[in-house]
Amino acid sequence: MQKYKINRSRHAAFLLHVHLVFVTKYRKKVLSGLHYKAFHQYAGEVCRDFGADLKESNG
Repeated sequence: MQKYKINRSRHAAFLLHVHLVFVTKYRKKVLSGLHYKAFHQYAGEVCRDFGADLKESNG
């Protein structure tokens, strides 16, 4: 059984993944759990709008 759905056309087969990394300006702890929770919610909404799945979001 295939683990991932591979998209196919006449001349290509592809499986797309996107890895986004957001970095704060300084290395000190400026984001709290509330920020991570809100970001996870917003990122999930954007992914759904594009027909994608949010696999992981953490800090």
